[in-house]
Amino acid sequence: DAKVEEVRDFDYDAYIIHAEEDATWVEKRMVPLEKDKCRFCLEDRDSILGFTQLESIVDNIRKSRKILFVVTESLLTDPWCARFTVHQ
Repeated sequence: DAKVEEVRDFDYDAYIIHAEEDATWVEKRMVPLEKDKCRFCLEDRDSILGFTQLESIVDNIRKSRKILFVVTESLLTDPWCARFTVHQ
């Protein structure tokens, strides 16, 4: 329900999914937007200690209002992208 989402408090505005090769682009283009009060979850920076990588991803996605995909050729051929698709 859309009203429930409005009331729910999220830790992050968006969880950013990107290929490892695009990490520099994300840091240069997306991270500066956090100065404008956007809060992004980046797995490299915000992973949860003691969780497996997959558990951390799932938990952080649940804590995020939206999921933002940085779609590039690198993402489409990234092994983690294939694994993510399988888990959907």
